[in-house]
Amino acid sequence: MDEVRAITLKQPWGWAITHAGKRIENRPTLWKYRGILLIHVGAGWDTDGQRDQRVLEAFQAQRPGERCWPSSFTSSAIVARSRLVDVHHATARCYMGGCAPWGAMYPKATHLVLADLEVLPVPIRWRQGALGLWRPPPHLIAAVDRDLAGSLEEYADEVAARRAELQEPGS
Repeated sequence: MDEVRAITLKQPWGWAITHAGKRIENRPTLWKYRGILLIHVGAGWDTDGQRDQRVLEAFQAQRPGERCWPSSFTSSAIVARSRLVDVHHATARCYMGGCAPWGAMYPKATHLVLADLEVLPVPIRWRQGALGLWRPPPHLIAAVDRDLAGSLEEYADEVAARRAELQEPGS
């Protein structure tokens, strides 16, 4: 079995990865890990993301008339699986090339390059995470694999319960 890691993002950046074509995640650390990466959205909210023009334009295109507020987004859940294919320091070449428009250009910025994104049909509630790389437990990896490989009808009761939990106030 391939090694799997997870990364926690604050919203609305997680949404930008799953719905707005963001394939560069910006971090201050240069990581050696390359491989399968679960995308976890934490409970945190980034007000810079809320004001980001790219996020706002994508949000309004997909949800016309709705406000870009924390309550509009899933939190504390695994929302996707991707591959981390490259990690590099931001350079002028990034600005002109494949890291634009999402790659940040601040001092010591590191770009995590994502590929092969698969968005889960129903997010999996997961309240634990870390802004750095973390190791998801085997049963969480198995649940993601199952969701992306099979028919949701096979476990409809569990999916219904997950959907209900995601709708609970304050969840």
